[in-house]
Amino acid sequence: MTSNSITEAELESVNADLLPPQMRQFVRLIGMAHTLTLLEKRGGVTLRIPVNAHEAVVLKEILPMDAIVKLCEAMPGQRLEMPKIDKIVKQIRNRAMTNERKHYSAASVAQRHNLSRRQVINICKPAVDDGQVDLFDEL
Repeated sequence: MTSNSITEAELESVNADLLPPQMRQFVRLIGMAHTLTLLEKRGGVTLRIPVNAHEAVVLKEILPMDAIVKLCEAMPGQRLEMPKIDKIVKQIRNRAMTNERKHYSAASVAQRHNLSRRQVINICKPAVDDGQVDLFDEL
C-alpha cells in the first residue's frame, strides 16, 4: 500500500494517538497527509532537518514549503531515524478488515489480505479494556 492508494477517508480514519511518538509529532506539525508522504519517501533512513528551510534540498522534493518551514522551526539541525509507514498502513488495513469481517468469513478476509485466518480473528476481535495500565504506554 502506498500513499497514492490510500484514500482521504482512510487517512482521516487513522487515529494519531495510536501511532508511535515520533509519528505523532510529525502529524501534529505537518498533518497526516504530509506525514504519510514524508515517511513513504524517507521512512527507514536517517534524515537531517536543516536549520533553514531554504537549505532543505531533500525535503523540497517531498513536501510543500509551509510543511518544511514547520519542521525546520520545530527540529532545526536534528538527525532523525525516520520510521516506516507501517503503523499507519496497518491501522488502515485493520480497519478495512474489521469492516469486511461484518460481511465475509475470516478465511475469506484472510485470503484477501494474505494473512492467516487466526491473524484476522485476532485483529478483528474487539479490544477489551482490563483497566490495567500498560507499562510501556506514555503517561
